[in-house]
Amino acid sequence: MMALFTDPLAIFVSLSVALVIHEIGHALCGWIAGLPIRRCVIGEGPVVLRKQWRDTQIVLHLLPQGGYVATYPTVFVCKYAKVFLTLGGVLGNLAAIGAAVGLGAAGLLQAEAGSIFVLTQFFFVIGNLVPSRHTLFGVPRYSDGRMLINLLRLPRRGITPVGRAYLESLRRYSPLTDEAELHSNAAPVIVYWTLDAARLAEDDTWTKKRGGLERLLKREVLSSVQEMYVLDALITDGLICNDLCPVADLERWSQRAIRLGPTCEALTESRAAVLIELGRFAEGKAMIERLGTVGDDFGGMLRRLFLAQAEHGLRNEIEAERLISEAQRIAEVVAAKPPVLARIARLTSAIAPGAGVHHPAC
Repeated sequence: MMALFTDPLAIFVSLSVALVIHEIGHALCGWIAGLPIRRCVIGEGPVVLRKQWRDTQIVLHLLPQGGYVATYPTVFVCKYAKVFLTLGGVLGNLAAIGAAVGLGAAGLLQAEAGSIFVLTQFFFVIGNLVPSRHTLFGVPRYSDGRMLINLLRLPRRGITPVGRAYLESLRRYSPLTDEAELHSNAAPVIVYWTLDAARLAEDDTWTKKRGGLERLLKREVLSSVQEMYVLDALITDGLICNDLCPVADLERWSQRAIRLGPTCEALTESRAAVLIELGRFAEGKAMIERLGTVGDDFGGMLRRLFLAQAEHGLRNEIEAERLISEAQRIAEVVAAKPPVLARIARLTSAIAPGAGVHHPAC
């Protein structure tokens, strides 16, 4: 039996199986508890397999060291559901131990192989239940025990801050939207792609966001207000990252959105911006001007940006320069993200060549 413990291949296989069982246990318990699983990562090092299944990404690495299961942001406090998900890895390992003992008793598993398998599973159970924090490949990791302690400090129920922000965002498209919209299975996925601050800092945000939101649209699982919100998010980001988004896609999304909310001000504004992007400058400018006063917030910055583009297209260069200057000023105040700054820089260079400032692209 000791020879088996010194066999590198046997140890590697046992650790790999234990890790896979552990992470599948997390994912399965999360799914049973109704938590939407965003990512299931098994191992570290070089990627062996990367698979997208609906809204869940599965990643398998070569080395059987570490892993995690990540959920989408929750709009309600899900304290006990998350406790069940966190315990899922240990429950999976314990279930594997029970299965191995049963197979051994039935004579279907060799004693030596069963011993190393059971001991490896116990190693995962004990190692994960001890509260600890460590850094792996520069990324902080928390044991299941540490996460359980943190979860037990949460309130039992209520709407999360990001859930309230999402509800207020939906009310821009339908003022009578109530908390029933938060119970939609699509809500956590929409929140992740539109309101999650950590994700918005990624370099390839636009490509990932488009893929995630278009998957929702194709599945036809959204309410009308959710669909308007998702389409407007695609349009807004597509207009900002206009060097990456074909105008045909902007027109398709815009037409679909305006059919859903013909009187919605937010959709009218994005429709006007799409018309300007299509070269219909006078029509788009007139639509924006009919919306009335322009504020000094993020929305006001975007409105000035697109009005500047329209004025430039209409050869009103002095007005275009004034508007783009105001957009730059507001962008500094609201701490606009790099893609927005890059969009302003591109238009500034077009209006006044040599005056633009270089900013990272989308």
